[in-house]
Amino acid sequence: MARFITLEALGRIAVGYPFAAAVVALSCITDSDDPPPTPPSVVFPDHHAEPDWSAQGLIVFYDRGIVCVAPDGAYSVDANLEGLWIVDPATGTRSRVVAGRWSSPDWSPDGMQLAFSNSQVFVTLVDQVDLRQITFEGQNFFPAWSPGGDWIAFDSNYMHPNDGNVLWLIHPDGTDRRDISQSGTGEWRMPSWSPDGSRIIHIRYPGGAAGGAPELYSMDPDGGGELRLTNDTIEDYAPEFSPDGTRVAWSRYDRDGVRLPQIWLCNSDGSSAYQLTTLGGADPSWSPDGKRIVYLRTNWRSNGPRNGVLWIRDLETGEDAQLTTKWPEQCN
Repeated sequence: MARFITLEALGRIAVGYPFAAAVVALSCITDSDDPPPTPPSVVFPDHHAEPDWSAQGLIVFYDRGIVCVAPDGAYSVDANLEGLWIVDPATGTRSRVVAGRWSSPDWSPDGMQLAFSNSQVFVTLVDQVDLRQITFEGQNFFPAWSPGGDWIAFDSNYMHPNDGNVLWLIHPDGTDRRDISQSGTGEWRMPSWSPDGSRIIHIRYPGGAAGGAPELYSMDPDGGGELRLTNDTIEDYAPEFSPDGTRVAWSRYDRDGVRLPQIWLCNSDGSSAYQLTTLGGADPSWSPDGKRIVYLRTNWRSNGPRNGVLWIRDLETGEDAQLTTKWPEQCN
């Protein structure tokens, strides 16, 4: 049974929780056939979000199960389609791993397990669903496996004096939960490990959630060795190290709500930053060889077939290929 939801016409961040899809073979196409942008008061949903590319070459992402979008941006969801899906970018074949509303899926290093959240962190095997909840206190998001597979980093408001989210570590079996942040120094969120396990890149609100735009930082897994990568008034989200650890991909979003979020790249120390996408981009994840990036093409002004779904950018050729498509409309 589809449920009907209305999107609030609010300014959005580039984290990109929304989306939906039926996968097609990769094809390089442009947006020339998309309908013209609608007035800013209309906000269209993303159908897919938060892709993560495994070391084994598969991509997991969240499909919102959207089956109908109205001209005013309202949409309906089919619960039989919503959930975490895996797609093989080489063949376009896909399968649903876990049904329901989840966020931030992240592959274990061996490609056998996934971590994800819905305010608590869960882990499951990929070949058989065996949901294991590993956090139980506070609100917990953005789990990220360490390269050795022995830790999962995540952010949580548990025991924070101001109810902010900071970074924690926990073993995949739910033991030895530990705070690696400095509570009271702003929010620390969205962790991602360097490939050698020596650094955790993340975002911080230096003045707290209401005290300025989030910036990129990296640090040692014990919380020391702070390095600030960005320092501006633009909101930075969803950073991820390249497979060789020399570069970082992330999404930037202007607070004015007019310009679309875009994918940016920089060196691991924050130098040589440049914009990669121009048609809207969020939630970047690197291919195992570091030559491609999968991302959400997000443009809330258009309900065109190429917006709100996943794309792959070839960093050597500069070409974009659409990976997923929306489910066929089932409007009543």
